[in-house]
Amino acid sequence: MITPKVIRLIIVAAFFLSGVSALIYQVVWMRMLTLTFGATVFAVSAVLSAFMAGLALGAWTFGRFSDRVKQPVLLYVLLELGIGAYALLTPFLFQHIDTFYTPLLHSLTDDFYLLSLFRFVLAFVVIVVGAALMGGTLPVLSKFYVHSIGQAGKDVGTLYALNTFGAVMGVIISGFVLIPLAGVQSTLYSAVAINIAIAVGLGLLVWRQGGGPGSISIPSAKSVKENKVYSDTSRRWVLLAFTASGFAALGYEVIWTRVLALVVGSSTYAFS
Repeated sequence: MITPKVIRLIIVAAFFLSGVSALIYQVVWMRMLTLTFGATVFAVSAVLSAFMAGLALGAWTFGRFSDRVKQPVLLYVLLELGIGAYALLTPFLFQHIDTFYTPLLHSLTDDFYLLSLFRFVLAFVVIVVGAALMGGTLPVLSKFYVHSIGQAGKDVGTLYALNTFGAVMGVIISGFVLIPLAGVQSTLYSAVAINIAIAVGLGLLVWRQGGGPGSISIPSAKSVKENKVYSDTSRRWVLLAFTASGFAALGYEVIWTRVLALVVGSSTYAFS
């Protein structure tokens, strides 16, 4: 049997690789949509908004669901398989965006922004599904990884930090190495391979430990009394401020990509 400490190291390594694949997808999808929209700022806006909306939706949905799941590792394996399988469909789905809005070209030829909005909605729908599966991975793994309420901030922070560092690696690898050398399609396949490798590796780990996640589980987090230091109204204001912070952060990303594209001359490099 593998010790719990080693299992936790394997889990965080898997989540690091999950971050690598997630941002490879984001860069690849931005590159694909640039061809559809013909303008970098529209492609970046579509990808970022759909990606972040999907992450939020997935975190909210699976976060509520994960509290009732007794097999979080197996659920995480299914999420990784789902991400990889859906990502394989996205080139086909992006190619058929044109099919939906082509009939509108004649009636909306003079309304560029309305046509772009329609394309944006179609792209949003395609990306948000895969991103929602990605968003579910953090709460599901947290259910397994966090073993003490007192350490919840540290444990969840560790998972999120490693996932984000993996995302940095994914951006660098895809934007500056894989796409220039191997092309968009091969880069997408490399991310799919990472998802499959994570799922197979953790699936084998579960099987080796006895066939069920109960045999590799971390003790459940201990309950504590509800924190009443701050009122519900204060908490709502904090959430509102956090929402505004996210609004500003992603606004910067769109603006900086636009400005850097003028400097480096490549939208892919600028976005990366």
